[in-house]
Amino acid sequence: MWEHDQPREERLEDYLVSALMNYDEIDYDEHADLLYKLSGQLIARLRGYLRDDREIENVLLYHQRSLTEFVYRQMMQHYWETPVDYQVKISKGFSALRPNSFTLPAGIQPRDFRAPLDQRNSIRQLVFGGFRKCCYPFQKFDSDTKRRFTMLLEDDATVLRWMKPASGHLRIEHKTGAGYEADFVIETAAEKLLCETKMASQFEDGEVQLKAQVARQWCNYANQHAAENGGKTWRYLLIPHDEVTHNASLHGLQNRIQN
Repeated sequence: MWEHDQPREERLEDYLVSALMNYDEIDYDEHADLLYKLSGQLIARLRGYLRDDREIENVLLYHQRSLTEFVYRQMMQHYWETPVDYQVKISKGFSALRPNSFTLPAGIQPRDFRAPLDQRNSIRQLVFGGFRKCCYPFQKFDSDTKRRFTMLLEDDATVLRWMKPASGHLRIEHKTGAGYEADFVIETAAEKLLCETKMASQFEDGEVQLKAQVARQWCNYANQHAAENGGKTWRYLLIPHDEVTHNASLHGLQNRIQN
């Protein structure tokens, strides 16, 4: 039964539309016609087995949340985002490196990054050292591919320095403000690179491709700044894990991988 202290809407569709407007992804001004169309379809379905508008109104009121979620899920099946371009602003020429902090059990020393790793599934718990070109004395890795990639960097005569950015140090925004940080930042005698290693089977993943797209866009803007100020050019390299072999070189990877 209707309770008089509960607000009534002029149109039955408004019970659903007013609730759908609370979702951040839905822009009423842009999608008003669609909201009323979908709400109208749901009400037409209710009319198929309810006696009159009063019964429909009661159902819409007391089941507003579940009915709204039903319409929302339908809309999200066709949800897409318009890519938002960067507004580029160079605030300063450089920033100090953020410190990296790692914890080791008492009596345990950092492991030499070149030492063979018997149990690769334990790599996330290990801290590695022994680097000559890394901007940090110690590093952690979330895959053995990344550890082996640092061996490639250390042995490559063209590489001057490299680092795995600390959290928040080199944040490239994508989607609705979400941040992406590449695995490695590398400077060679000729250029600078953002590098990411991924399982070859993940290359076509939508999230991986989106991150690669915004990283390339970031490099394009960085290159414009470099051209105006005499800096080195930037390049993004997305590397499949099976390309990181014992005889690989950074130059060879750049020549083989076209992305």
